[in-house]
Amino acid sequence: MTRQNSLRYLALAALPLIVAACSDAGALTKDESAKQTASADAAPLAETPPDEQNSKKIKRTGSPALPPPDRADAPIESEARIVSLNDVQRGERSACQINFTYPGYPAQEILWFDETCSALSPSFMDRAKLEAADRWQRIDEYGQMQIAKRTGGIVFYVEGQFTASVFPMDYNNAPMEVTVAD
Repeated sequence: MTRQNSLRYLALAALPLIVAACSDAGALTKDESAKQTASADAAPLAETPPDEQNSKKIKRTGSPALPPPDRADAPIESEARIVSLNDVQRGERSACQINFTYPGYPAQEILWFDETCSALSPSFMDRAKLEAADRWQRIDEYGQMQIAKRTGGIVFYVEGQFTASVFPMDYNNAPMEVTVAD
């Protein structure tokens, strides 16, 4: 037996044990567990993986659907706006807690540490405004793509005394910080 076949055999032999460990093993009796192991050993291997067999049935739709909000009562917003700015303490550090919305998303929250809310200039910007402020080229290709595709071409921008950042939405529907000035 070649090394590759030996490894394949070991992987297939371990499969029922892995499946049993991942399932609710406490709900099975010893006889039921033995039956499952025997049926798994006797099952023929498919020549084509199931995901490839059914690939013709899959309909691609583009970007993934938004997941439900964490709270069932969290509204999906229809406009981009700053909801609130609050000075808060996190441990020994002060921060400005900023709540804002993008169209099609529930409200988002970020913390801007070591500056008060009154010292910040939060706003929404499109590509033209970011280019005019010499900020667009500081955003990597992934961030630029997220701004264009996920938030309708606008991005939340915060400028403080020492730095500035934009907060495009990522594929997990969470704001990601991209520093554009320091």
